[in-house]
Amino acid sequence: MKIYLIRHAAAVERGTPGMMDEDRPLIQKGRDRMVDIGKAFKAEGLPLARLFASPLVRAVQTAELFAWAAGFRGEVEITRALVPSASPQDLEQFLRSIGDCKGIGLVGHEPNMHEFAGHFLARADFPEFKKGALCAIDLPRGPGEAGRLLGLLQPKSLEWERP
Repeated sequence: MKIYLIRHAAAVERGTPGMMDEDRPLIQKGRDRMVDIGKAFKAEGLPLARLFASPLVRAVQTAELFAWAAGFRGEVEITRALVPSASPQDLEQFLRSIGDCKGIGLVGHEPNMHEFAGHFLARADFPEFKKGALCAIDLPRGPGEAGRLLGLLQPKSLEWERP
């Protein structure tokens, strides 16, 4: 199964007066970059069967823009397995519960995204994700096996970084 870990795009700054953290929307720069990421993902021809997002506004907006630009025709599904307080074990359990799919998009937050990538790749030193970054991982079928990094797509360069 292929998973695509996506950090939400650039949003209104944390601590903005009168705005709760979970309500922070994307800013225009973040919206534009996520459309570019979705188009670059589509051009790569990777399979995407389902797309999940944290319930926080910035993650949902990121997922919706990514879906549109990537040509994904399904619905964005919301899961608490991607909230900022979720653990890699929470996400692993969630993935087991939905079964095997060709490709699963997962939109969430830092520090979760790099922790999730490190967990699935068995790499404690996996770097933090920039806002809007995408990490493609091929997960093995057997438990306890490390996944294989397929590539990183950074929002600034829009070029795949391959292992």
